[in-house]
Amino acid sequence: MARIEEEDKEARRNNIILYRVLESKAETAAERSEEDKKFCEKLMTGLEIGAVPEDIKKVFRLGRRDQDRPRPTLVELTNRHIKNLVMESLFKLRSMQAKFQGIGVAHDMTKKNGRNVKNWFWKQKLNRRKNGYIWSGVHQVK
Repeated sequence: MARIEEEDKEARRNNIILYRVLESKAETAAERSEEDKKFCEKLMTGLEIGAVPEDIKKVFRLGRRDQDRPRPTLVELTNRHIKNLVMESLFKLRSMQAKFQGIGVAHDMTKKNGRNVKNWFWKQKLNRRKNGYIWSGVHQVK
């Protein structure tokens, strides 16, 4: 079981997930997929990390299509270096065009890894509360 978990983590190592990226209104899945890929290319260009379109292996939406909410977009990159550059440059999203400002970017984690991170976060939050800190969003106030 541990070997399968490690293989899954390794397969996800170069991936990022984009949240709140508006979905295309194109008729065919191929056209929608192409527009998603172009969006990712523009995002990489805007982050000014020196990435080229060939650094993006695959782009696809996760889950079923819903008219009310955009599905998360999984972006598979060619190597870990590009992914790290993307993650280190996310602060630039605030100064980019409006279509990029509302998106969220996260690591692609296994379910087990995601639960571990979530549990760690809540333990930290509870410990801080016990020690006299009050959380306000992501900032803490003594």
